Amino acid sequence: MPAFYSALSLFSLGGSEGAPTAAIGEAMACGIPCVSTAIGDASRTLGSAGKLVAPRDSSALAKAWETMLSQQVSDYHACCQESRQRVNQYYSMQRCTELHQQLFEELLRDLDLSAVAEVPIEEDQPAPLQEAA
Repeated sequence: MPAFYSALSLFSLGGSEGAPTAAIGEAMACGIPCVSTAIGDASRTLGSAGKLVAPRDSSALAKAWETMLSQQVSDYHACCQESRQRVNQYYSMQRCTELHQQLFEELLRDLDLSAVAEVPIEEDQPAPLQEAA
């Protein structure tokens, strides 16, 4: 997919509902500016790195495309860089790992393990096979 996204000057998602917004993050990870309708997590994913318009407003969508594609070259490149940086900051594998680790630590901290009986686990012992009836 990076080859596909890298060939674009702009990525646009124009759905009205239920469209998967993960493609916005994929395009942003490749440094491609994005325009999307306000559906799903599009607003959260884009942040200030792209343009967001109301669903079913084709005029606003066209205006956002025009705005993004007619900006100064330096502004366009800054938008490309901001898109990539936003994905790296909020959606990188490292960030997802950190958030999951925090969640698991909170869950374990709040978990009452006093009622759980210790079950001995013998290492290197295969589980017994059950015969079919």
